[in-house]
Amino acid sequence: MRQEREDKSMTLTKAIKEYIDLKLEYFQLAAAERISLLIGNIILISFIALLGFAVLLLFILLVNNLLMAWIGIAWLVGVIEIVFVCLLIVFLWIFRDYLVIKPVANVIVRTLLDPSGKFKTKEDDEKDE
Repeated sequence: MRQEREDKSMTLTKAIKEYIDLKLEYFQLAAAERISLLIGNIILISFIALLGFAVLLLFILLVNNLLMAWIGIAWLVGVIEIVFVCLLIVFLWIFRDYLVIKPVANVIVRTLLDPSGKFKTKEDDEKDE
């Protein structure tokens, strides 16, 4: 009887230890997944910002060519372009919370602190619809 009780306590101790090990492994896997998603999102946002900058430069070159064809005065075209870029900078500064800070913060918070522990994928979005 005593031997049987010791076996059950050893089995229970072993089961608890395995449970703790599995929980630790699950936590490590979940943390690795969240960190990799966060890094992936940061790289994607950086790439999109770089492409947006390239599009902005091409747009400025287009405006330069159009204004040179219409006006023909180089210094006036330069002043118009400087004013245009300054207006864009002011616009971005005024709306920085809505255009930059909140979207980036939402991505970080959603990635790191998702309460369900399950990340939405494209398949999940299609199922929801």
